[in-house]
Amino acid sequence: MSSASRSLACLLALTVTGCRSERAPIDRDTSGKPVTPVAPLKVDLPPEPPPPSNRWAWPGSAAFDATRAFAIAAARVVRVATGRVEVGEVAITDAVLSVASRADGRFDLRLETDHTPRVRSQFGWVGVVPPEGGPATVVFRDEWGTVTVKGRIAPLAALQPRAVADWAYVATMLGDAELYDTPSRDPDSPRPWVTPGLSIGDAIADARQRGDLETARRINRTWRPVGRCSMDTLPAEAARSYADTCFALGDLGCFTQLQVQIMGDQFERLAHSSYGEEAHPTEVARLRDTGASVERFLRGLTVRFGGATRRGELGAHRLARSVKESGETKRLLAGFVAMAEDPSLDDYNRLRAAQVAWNIDERALHAGKLVDGARVWIRRAEASRGREDVQIRLGPAP
Repeated sequence: MSSASRSLACLLALTVTGCRSERAPIDRDTSGKPVTPVAPLKVDLPPEPPPPSNRWAWPGSAAFDATRAFAIAAARVVRVATGRVEVGEVAITDAVLSVASRADGRFDLRLETDHTPRVRSQFGWVGVVPPEGGPATVVFRDEWGTVTVKGRIAPLAALQPRAVADWAYVATMLGDAELYDTPSRDPDSPRPWVTPGLSIGDAIADARQRGDLETARRINRTWRPVGRCSMDTLPAEAARSYADTCFALGDLGCFTQLQVQIMGDQFERLAHSSYGEEAHPTEVARLRDTGASVERFLRGLTVRFGGATRRGELGAHRLARSVKESGETKRLLAGFVAMAEDPSLDDYNRLRAAQVAWNIDERALHAGKLVDGARVWIRRAEASRGREDVQIRLGPAP
Protein backbone atom coordinates (compact mmCIF):
# COMPACT_ATOMS: atom_id res chain seq x y z
CA MET A 1 0.00 0.00 0.00
CA SER A 2 1.43 3.39 -1.01
CA SER A 3 1.85 6.27 1.41
CA ALA A 4 -1.05 8.12 -0.21
CA SER A 5 -3.28 5.06 -0.03
CA ARG A 6 -2.39 4.55 3.62
CA SER A 7 -3.31 8.15 4.41
CA LEU A 8 -6.60 7.82 2.54
CA ALA A 9 -7.41 4.60 4.38
CA CYS A 10 -6.77 6.37 7.67
CA LEU A 11 -9.34 9.01 6.80
CA LEU A 12 -11.93 6.28 6.28
CA ALA A 13 -11.57 4.86 9.81
CA LEU A 14 -14.76 5.85 11.62
CA THR A 15 -14.47 4.94 15.29
CA VAL A 16 -11.39 4.82 17.47
CA THR A 17 -10.97 2.46 20.42
CA GLY A 18 -8.17 1.47 22.76
CA CYS A 19 -5.96 -1.58 22.43
CA ARG A 20 -6.98 -4.74 24.17
CA SER A 21 -4.76 -6.99 26.21
CA GLU A 22 -4.65 -9.40 29.22
CA ARG A 23 -2.60 -11.65 31.70
CA ALA A 24 -2.72 -13.67 35.08
CA PRO A 25 -3.28 -14.10 40.14
CA ILE A 26 -2.83 -16.36 43.12
CA ASP A 27 -6.10 -17.13 44.89
CA ARG A 28 -5.95 -16.69 48.62
CA ASP A 29 -8.10 -17.65 51.56
CA THR A 30 -9.37 -15.18 54.15
CA SER A 31 -6.03 -15.30 55.98
CA GLY A 32 -4.19 -14.22 52.84
CA LYS A 33 -2.41 -17.57 52.37
CA PRO A 34 -2.24 -19.08 48.88
CA VAL A 35 -4.89 -21.70 48.18
CA THR A 36 -3.90 -24.99 46.54
CA PRO A 37 -6.52 -26.72 44.34
CA VAL A 38 -8.05 -29.59 46.29
CA ALA A 39 -8.27 -32.20 43.51
CA PRO A 40 -5.01 -33.62 42.09
CA LEU A 41 -4.67 -33.20 38.35
CA LYS A 42 -4.51 -36.30 36.18
CA VAL A 43 -3.64 -35.64 32.56
CA ASP A 44 -4.33 -38.67 30.40
CA LEU A 45 -4.75 -36.98 27.03
CA PRO A 46 -1.61 -36.78 24.86
CA PRO A 47 -0.88 -33.47 23.13
CA GLU A 48 -1.13 -35.26 19.77
CA PRO A 49 1.65 -33.53 17.84
CA PRO A 50 1.01 -33.49 14.10
CA PRO A 51 2.68 -36.11 11.90
CA PRO A 52 6.29 -35.46 10.88
CA SER A 53 6.84 -33.14 7.95
CA ASN A 54 9.83 -32.70 5.70
CA ARG A 55 9.38 -28.93 5.87
CA TRP A 56 8.98 -28.27 9.57
CA ALA A 57 11.30 -28.86 12.50
CA TRP A 58 8.58 -30.24 14.78
CA PRO A 59 8.94 -30.11 18.56
CA GLY A 60 9.38 -33.62 19.91
CA SER A 61 7.00 -35.32 22.33
CA ALA A 62 9.31 -34.29 25.16
CA ALA A 63 8.71 -30.62 24.32
CA PHE A 64 4.94 -31.06 24.43
CA ASP A 65 5.21 -32.97 27.70
CA ALA A 66 7.45 -30.30 29.25
CA THR A 67 5.03 -27.51 28.28
CA ARG A 68 2.12 -29.45 29.68
CA ALA A 69 4.03 -30.11 32.92
CA PHE A 70 4.72 -26.38 33.21
CA ALA A 71 1.00 -25.64 32.80
CA ILE A 72 0.06 -28.20 35.44
CA ALA A 73 2.52 -26.63 37.90
CA ALA A 74 1.89 -22.94 37.16
CA ALA A 75 -1.65 -22.54 35.80
CA ARG A 76 -4.63 -21.55 37.93
CA VAL A 77 -8.18 -21.23 36.75
CA VAL A 78 -9.40 -17.67 36.21
CA ARG A 79 -12.29 -16.78 38.53
CA VAL A 80 -15.48 -15.15 37.22
CA ALA A 81 -17.52 -12.62 39.20
CA THR A 82 -20.97 -11.36 38.23
CA GLY A 83 -22.99 -8.53 39.72
CA ARG A 84 -22.21 -4.91 40.53
CA VAL A 85 -18.69 -3.67 39.86
CA GLU A 86 -17.56 -0.29 41.18
CA VAL A 87 -14.45 1.14 39.56
CA GLY A 88 -13.58 4.18 41.62
CA GLU A 89 -16.75 6.27 41.46
CA VAL A 90 -18.14 4.48 38.38
CA ALA A 91 -20.69 1.72 39.04
CA ILE A 92 -21.46 -0.99 36.46
CA THR A 93 -24.48 -3.16 37.10
CA ASP A 94 -25.00 -6.64 35.68
CA ALA A 95 -21.27 -6.86 34.97
CA VAL A 96 -18.95 -9.80 34.34
CA LEU A 97 -15.45 -9.50 35.78
CA SER A 98 -12.66 -12.05 35.35
CA VAL A 99 -10.07 -12.29 38.12
CA ALA A 100 -6.77 -13.79 36.99
CA SER A 101 -3.85 -14.73 39.26
CA ARG A 102 -0.35 -13.50 38.53
CA ALA A 103 2.98 -14.99 39.53
CA ASP A 104 3.62 -12.07 41.90
CA GLY A 105 0.45 -12.79 43.91
CA ARG A 106 -1.50 -9.86 42.51
CA PHE A 107 -4.52 -9.93 40.24
CA ASP A 108 -5.35 -8.79 36.74
CA LEU A 109 -8.98 -7.80 36.30
CA ARG A 110 -10.95 -7.70 33.07
CA LEU A 111 -14.44 -6.42 32.37
CA GLU A 112 -15.75 -9.12 30.05
CA THR A 113 -18.01 -7.06 27.80
CA ASP A 114 -18.36 -7.93 24.13
CA HIS A 115 -15.28 -5.83 23.32
CA THR A 116 -13.39 -7.09 26.41
CA PRO A 117 -11.77 -3.92 27.77
CA ARG A 118 -9.42 -4.39 30.68
CA VAL A 119 -9.57 -2.67 34.05
CA ARG A 120 -5.95 -1.64 33.96
CA SER A 121 -3.55 -1.30 36.83
CA GLN A 122 0.06 -0.35 36.46
CA PHE A 123 1.21 -2.81 39.14
CA GLY A 124 -1.69 -5.26 39.51
CA TRP A 125 -4.53 -5.47 42.02
CA VAL A 126 -4.36 -6.74 45.61
CA GLY A 127 -7.35 -8.44 47.20
CA VAL A 128 -8.69 -11.54 48.99
CA VAL A 129 -10.88 -13.87 46.91
CA PRO A 130 -12.74 -16.59 48.85
CA PRO A 131 -11.87 -20.01 47.36
CA GLU A 132 -15.37 -21.38 47.95
CA GLY A 133 -16.99 -18.66 45.83
CA GLY A 134 -20.67 -17.81 46.14
CA PRO A 135 -22.18 -14.45 47.16
CA ALA A 136 -19.42 -12.09 48.24
CA THR A 137 -18.13 -8.53 48.33
CA VAL A 138 -14.49 -8.28 47.31
CA VAL A 139 -12.40 -5.12 47.22
CA PHE A 140 -9.30 -4.94 45.01
CA ARG A 141 -6.80 -2.13 45.50
CA ASP A 142 -3.80 -0.78 43.69
CA GLU A 143 -1.66 2.33 44.12
CA TRP A 144 -4.32 4.55 42.52
CA GLY A 145 -7.76 3.31 43.47
CA THR A 146 -10.15 0.45 44.13
CA VAL A 147 -12.41 -1.99 42.30
CA THR A 148 -15.28 -3.39 44.35
CA VAL A 149 -17.26 -6.46 43.33
CA LYS A 150 -20.67 -7.06 44.91
CA GLY A 151 -22.24 -10.22 43.59
CA ARG A 152 -21.39 -13.87 42.98
CA ILE A 153 -17.94 -15.34 42.45
CA ALA A 154 -17.32 -18.74 40.84
CA PRO A 155 -15.57 -21.21 43.17
CA LEU A 156 -11.93 -22.13 42.75
CA ALA A 157 -12.03 -25.14 40.41
CA ALA A 158 -9.54 -27.80 39.40
CA LEU A 159 -7.83 -27.67 36.02
CA GLN A 160 -9.47 -29.78 33.32
CA PRO A 161 -6.93 -32.21 31.77
CA ARG A 162 -8.16 -31.70 28.22
CA ALA A 163 -8.00 -27.91 28.56
CA VAL A 164 -4.43 -28.14 29.87
CA ALA A 165 -3.42 -30.41 26.98
CA ASP A 166 -5.02 -28.07 24.42
CA TRP A 167 -3.30 -25.04 25.98
CA ALA A 168 0.04 -26.89 25.86
CA TYR A 169 -0.54 -27.94 22.26
CA VAL A 170 -0.69 -24.31 21.17
CA ALA A 171 2.07 -23.08 23.50
CA THR A 172 4.50 -25.73 22.23
CA MET A 173 3.83 -24.95 18.58
CA LEU A 174 4.28 -21.22 19.20
CA GLY A 175 7.57 -21.70 21.01
CA ASP A 176 9.22 -18.92 22.99
CA ALA A 177 11.60 -17.35 20.47
CA GLU A 178 11.77 -13.57 20.14
CA LEU A 179 10.90 -12.61 16.58
CA TYR A 180 12.33 -9.08 16.42
CA ASP A 181 15.69 -7.50 17.20
CA THR A 182 14.13 -4.14 18.03
CA PRO A 183 10.57 -3.12 18.97
CA SER A 184 10.07 -1.06 15.81
CA ARG A 185 12.15 0.33 12.94
CA ASP A 186 11.52 3.04 10.40
CA PRO A 187 11.42 1.60 6.85
CA ASP A 188 13.83 4.34 5.76
CA SER A 189 16.46 3.64 8.43
CA PRO A 190 19.80 2.33 7.06
CA ARG A 191 20.31 -1.43 6.75
CA PRO A 192 23.79 -2.19 5.36
CA TRP A 193 22.74 -5.67 4.19
CA VAL A 194 19.94 -4.28 1.96
CA THR A 195 20.81 -3.63 -1.69
CA PRO A 196 20.73 0.16 -2.31
CA GLY A 197 17.66 1.30 -4.22
CA LEU A 198 15.45 -1.60 -3.10
CA SER A 199 12.54 -1.15 -0.74
CA ILE A 200 12.51 -3.32 2.37
CA GLY A 201 9.84 -5.60 0.92
CA ASP A 202 11.68 -5.93 -2.38
CA ALA A 203 14.96 -6.62 -0.58
CA ILE A 204 13.36 -9.49 1.32
CA ALA A 205 11.81 -10.90 -1.85
CA ASP A 206 15.14 -10.58 -3.64
CA ALA A 207 17.00 -12.42 -0.88
CA ARG A 208 14.42 -15.23 -0.87
CA GLN A 209 14.62 -15.53 -4.66
CA ARG A 210 18.40 -15.87 -4.43
CA GLY A 211 17.95 -18.56 -1.78
CA ASP A 212 19.57 -16.39 0.89
CA LEU A 213 16.91 -17.05 3.52
CA GLU A 214 19.08 -15.99 6.46
CA THR A 215 19.52 -12.52 4.97
CA ALA A 216 15.78 -12.35 4.35
CA ARG A 217 15.18 -13.28 8.00
CA ARG A 218 17.73 -10.72 9.13
CA ILE A 219 15.83 -7.97 7.30
CA ASN A 220 12.46 -9.27 8.54
CA ARG A 221 13.70 -9.16 12.13
CA THR A 222 14.21 -5.39 11.88
CA TRP A 223 11.07 -4.53 9.87
CA ARG A 224 8.12 -3.97 12.16
CA PRO A 225 6.32 -0.89 10.84
CA VAL A 226 3.78 1.03 12.90
CA GLY A 227 0.42 1.52 11.19
CA ARG A 228 -0.75 5.08 10.68
CA CYS A 229 -4.33 4.11 11.51
CA SER A 230 -6.64 1.12 11.88
CA MET A 231 -6.98 0.76 8.09
CA ASP A 232 -3.22 0.61 7.43
CA THR A 233 -2.28 -2.81 6.04
CA LEU A 234 1.50 -2.32 6.09
CA PRO A 235 2.04 -3.97 9.53
CA ALA A 236 0.17 -7.08 8.37
CA GLU A 237 2.07 -7.09 5.07
CA ALA A 238 5.38 -7.01 6.96
CA ALA A 239 4.25 -9.88 9.21
CA ARG A 240 3.07 -11.86 6.18
CA SER A 241 6.45 -11.36 4.50
CA TYR A 242 8.20 -12.55 7.67
CA ALA A 243 5.88 -15.58 7.88
CA ASP A 244 6.74 -16.46 4.28
CA THR A 245 10.44 -16.39 5.17
CA CYS A 246 9.88 -18.61 8.20
CA PHE A 247 7.78 -20.96 6.04
CA ALA A 248 10.67 -21.30 3.60
CA LEU A 249 13.07 -21.94 6.51
CA GLY A 250 10.76 -24.51 8.12
CA ASP A 251 10.74 -22.49 11.36
CA LEU A 252 7.43 -23.64 12.88
CA GLY A 253 7.44 -21.42 15.97
CA CYS A 254 8.21 -18.26 14.01
CA PHE A 255 5.60 -19.02 11.34
CA THR A 256 2.92 -19.90 13.89
CA GLN A 257 3.55 -16.84 16.06
CA LEU A 258 3.22 -14.57 13.05
CA GLN A 259 0.06 -16.31 11.85
CA VAL A 260 -1.53 -15.77 15.28
CA GLN A 261 -0.58 -12.09 15.09
CA ILE A 262 -2.29 -11.85 11.68
CA MET A 263 -5.31 -13.79 12.91
CA GLY A 264 -5.64 -11.42 15.87
CA ASP A 265 -4.75 -8.27 13.89
CA GLN A 266 -2.23 -7.65 16.66
CA PHE A 267 -0.14 -4.85 15.26
CA GLU A 268 1.01 -1.51 16.56
CA ARG A 269 -1.03 1.31 15.05
CA LEU A 270 -1.52 4.94 15.95
CA ALA A 271 -5.28 4.37 16.09
CA HIS A 272 -7.58 1.37 16.43
CA SER A 273 -11.22 0.93 15.43
CA SER A 274 -13.77 -1.77 14.78
CA TYR A 275 -14.15 -0.41 11.25
CA GLY A 276 -10.46 -0.93 10.57
CA GLU A 277 -10.36 -4.33 12.27
CA GLU A 278 -13.07 -5.66 9.98
CA ALA A 279 -10.90 -4.79 6.98
CA HIS A 280 -8.13 -7.18 8.09
CA PRO A 281 -8.76 -10.91 7.37
CA THR A 282 -7.51 -13.63 9.71
CA GLU A 283 -5.85 -15.79 7.02
CA VAL A 284 -6.57 -18.75 9.31
CA ALA A 285 -6.38 -21.20 6.40
CA ARG A 286 -2.59 -20.87 6.42
CA LEU A 287 -2.51 -22.85 9.67
CA ARG A 288 -3.23 -25.89 7.54
CA ASP A 289 0.15 -25.38 5.91
CA THR A 290 1.68 -26.53 9.21
CA GLY A 291 -0.20 -29.83 9.17
CA ALA A 292 -1.67 -29.02 12.58
CA SER A 293 -5.29 -29.55 13.56
CA VAL A 294 -7.00 -26.19 13.01
CA GLU A 295 -9.81 -27.32 15.31
CA ARG A 296 -7.50 -28.12 18.19
CA PHE A 297 -5.33 -25.07 17.61
CA LEU A 298 -8.34 -22.72 17.81
CA ARG A 299 -9.67 -24.59 20.82
CA GLY A 300 -6.29 -24.27 22.52
CA LEU A 301 -6.18 -20.54 21.75
CA THR A 302 -9.56 -20.21 23.48
CA VAL A 303 -8.26 -21.71 26.72
CA ARG A 304 -6.67 -19.30 29.18
CA PHE A 305 -5.31 -19.70 32.68
CA GLY A 306 -3.85 -17.44 35.32
CA GLY A 307 -0.21 -17.89 36.26
CA ALA A 308 0.80 -19.38 32.90
CA THR A 309 1.47 -17.27 29.82
CA ARG A 310 2.46 -18.04 26.24
CA ARG A 311 3.40 -16.11 23.11
CA GLY A 312 -0.01 -16.01 21.44
CA GLU A 313 -3.48 -15.06 22.66
CA LEU A 314 -6.62 -14.11 20.73
CA GLY A 315 -9.78 -12.31 21.77
CA ALA A 316 -13.15 -13.98 21.28
CA HIS A 317 -14.14 -11.79 18.33
CA ARG A 318 -11.07 -12.61 16.23
CA LEU A 319 -11.29 -16.28 17.23
CA ALA A 320 -14.89 -16.34 16.01
CA ARG A 321 -13.90 -14.62 12.80
CA SER A 322 -11.14 -17.20 12.31
CA VAL A 323 -13.76 -19.95 12.58
CA LYS A 324 -15.97 -18.18 10.03
CA GLU A 325 -13.06 -17.86 7.60
CA SER A 326 -11.82 -21.42 8.13
CA GLY A 327 -14.29 -23.06 5.74
CA GLU A 328 -15.39 -25.39 8.56
CA THR A 329 -17.75 -23.13 10.47
CA LYS A 330 -20.49 -25.65 11.25
CA ARG A 331 -18.17 -28.32 12.63
CA LEU A 332 -15.97 -25.92 14.60
CA LEU A 333 -18.96 -24.06 16.04
CA ALA A 334 -20.32 -27.33 17.44
CA GLY A 335 -17.04 -27.78 19.30
CA PHE A 336 -17.23 -24.35 20.92
CA VAL A 337 -20.86 -24.91 21.94
CA ALA A 338 -19.80 -28.20 23.56
CA MET A 339 -17.03 -26.37 25.47
CA ALA A 340 -19.49 -23.72 26.67
CA GLU A 341 -21.82 -26.42 27.98
CA ASP A 342 -19.14 -28.73 29.47
CA PRO A 343 -19.72 -29.01 33.27
CA SER A 344 -16.18 -30.37 33.81
CA LEU A 345 -14.60 -27.19 32.42
CA ASP A 346 -14.02 -24.16 34.65
CA ASP A 347 -16.43 -21.20 34.46
CA TYR A 348 -13.99 -18.83 32.80
CA ASN A 349 -13.10 -21.07 29.88
CA ARG A 350 -16.78 -21.96 29.46
CA LEU A 351 -17.40 -18.21 29.29
CA ARG A 352 -14.62 -17.85 26.69
CA ALA A 353 -16.12 -20.63 24.57
CA ALA A 354 -19.57 -19.03 24.83
CA GLN A 355 -18.15 -15.68 23.70
CA VAL A 356 -16.62 -17.32 20.63
CA ALA A 357 -19.78 -19.31 19.82
CA TRP A 358 -22.03 -16.24 20.23
CA ASN A 359 -19.80 -14.21 17.91
CA ILE A 360 -20.13 -16.98 15.31
CA ASP A 361 -23.89 -17.53 15.64
CA GLU A 362 -26.00 -15.75 18.24
CA ARG A 363 -28.60 -18.54 18.08
CA ALA A 364 -26.20 -21.43 18.72
CA LEU A 365 -26.25 -21.37 22.53
CA HIS A 366 -28.88 -22.56 25.02
CA ALA A 367 -29.05 -20.26 28.05
CA GLY A 368 -30.01 -23.08 30.41
CA LYS A 369 -26.75 -24.92 29.69
CA LEU A 370 -24.44 -21.95 30.27
CA VAL A 371 -22.69 -20.66 33.38
CA ASP A 372 -23.95 -17.46 35.00
CA GLY A 373 -21.08 -15.40 33.62
CA ALA A 374 -21.88 -16.43 30.05
CA ARG A 375 -25.58 -15.64 30.43
CA VAL A 376 -24.83 -12.19 31.84
CA TRP A 377 -22.19 -11.55 29.17
CA ILE A 378 -24.62 -12.41 26.37
CA ARG A 379 -27.27 -10.16 27.89
CA ARG A 380 -24.80 -7.27 28.00
CA ALA A 381 -23.50 -8.01 24.49
CA GLU A 382 -27.00 -7.95 23.07
CA ALA A 383 -27.80 -4.72 24.90
CA SER A 384 -24.62 -3.00 23.69
CA ARG A 385 -24.79 -4.22 20.11
CA GLY A 386 -23.77 -1.44 17.77
CA ARG A 387 -21.60 0.53 20.19
CA GLU A 388 -18.11 0.08 21.58
CA ASP A 389 -17.62 0.09 25.35
CA VAL A 390 -15.23 2.64 26.81
CA GLN A 391 -12.24 1.25 28.68
CA ILE A 392 -12.16 2.21 32.36
CA ARG A 393 -8.70 2.81 33.72
CA LEU A 394 -7.36 4.05 37.03
CA GLY A 395 -3.99 5.65 37.56
CA PRO A 396 -1.62 7.33 35.10
CA ALA A 397 -1.28 6.22 31.51
CA PRO A 398 1.40 3.52 31.21
